[in-house]
Amino acid sequence: MTVGALVARTALIIVTFTGIALAQLSHRPPPGPFDRCEMQGRGADPALNAQMNRIERVEVGETFTVARMELLPAVPARDGALRENWPSAVSTHIAWLEKHGVSFAGYIVRAEMENPGPANCGSKALRDRDVRIYIADRPGESIADAAIAEVTPRWRAVNPSWTAANLQRLAISQKQVLIQGWLLYDSASWNTARHREQATLWEIHPVTAISVRDEYGWVNLADYLRGGR
Repeated sequence: MTVGALVARTALIIVTFTGIALAQLSHRPPPGPFDRCEMQGRGADPALNAQMNRIERVEVGETFTVARMELLPAVPARDGALRENWPSAVSTHIAWLEKHGVSFAGYIVRAEMENPGPANCGSKALRDRDVRIYIADRPGESIADAAIAEVTPRWRAVNPSWTAANLQRLAISQKQVLIQGWLLYDSASWNTARHREQATLWEIHPVTAISVRDEYGWVNLADYLRGGR
């Protein structure tokens, strides 16, 4: 399929979705370094690291499911993991897609602390590591059918309820969640996708808002936990 055809198909996928705005907004991280780590991180792909470390909040996200994330184009393996080596047409198209904020309503399969990564300058401190959330369209699905949403250290520092433990509780209880954030193509995760440890290289990264559905509708995670639920 040509890049032009991919653009046309992706535009159709994007514009046919309904936007969702979260009534309960999260706190936004301040600009600048976090724990002496710049937005470009240290090592691997600085352009990818900078995308992972975005601090802009998604005000209205276009509705996405894992199934629809799987329809988005992938970069051929021959073009490599580093963005600077991608053909310009491919790079431009991925950059356009990554400008889209999304809202995902579904279920958490698993939540866990990530290993130290280059976007966070390789720091081993728990404060400086992402929380990886495996998200699925339906309850009871496996990680092979899940996409990835990442809570970055910058966002967790100002939204302290977004911990791996709290999110894993939602996985166990099978509460429906609404996760908002930025589309990101994580070319560094080819290995895990190849081994069926995630359904797609497209992620929600970073996560910029998390809500839980209760009997009254959507409530942000911090308020949900304060209510003793």
